[in-house]
Amino acid sequence: MPPPVTSSNKSGSGRRRSGGVDGKLSIVTAIIGCALVGSGLYGILRPAAMARAFGVVDVTPNMAVFYPGVGGRNLSAGLAVWAFKLAGERRALGLLLLCWMCTGLADTYLLLIHWAEVDTFWLHVFNTCVLAVVAPSLIWG
Repeated sequence: MPPPVTSSNKSGSGRRRSGGVDGKLSIVTAIIGCALVGSGLYGILRPAAMARAFGVVDVTPNMAVFYPGVGGRNLSAGLAVWAFKLAGERRALGLLLLCWMCTGLADTYLLLIHWAEVDTFWLHVFNTCVLAVVAPSLIWG
C-alpha cells in the first residue's frame, strides 16, 4: 500500500520526495511568481521603462505603447503561478510553466530577430531554460 499523500508527497504517486528538492522548487517557483507579478505591474505602470528592461535599447513612444499588454500578460501569469502554488496544485503549476515556455521562446525569438536593437537576449534564454528544468520537475518529479 502506498504511503498517504503528505506535504512532501503532494503528487500522490506513492513516492516520497526529498524535502531539499521540494524546498528548492518552492523557492524557485516563488521567485518566478514574484518576477512575473513585478514585471507585469512595471509594464502596466511604466511601459517605456519596461520596454527598456525587456531589452529594447532605444525605446520610442511608439514602441512603448504595447508594453502594458506585455505587463498584463506577465501579471496574469504571475497571479496564476501564485494561485496554483498556494492551492498546492503542483502539477498544474508545472503545466502552466511548461506552457509559459512558449512565451519565453517567442520573446527570445523576437529579441533574436532584432539583435542590434536589444541587449537582454541571453537573459531570456536563461529564463526559458529555468522553466525547462522547473516545469518537468513539478509535473513528473
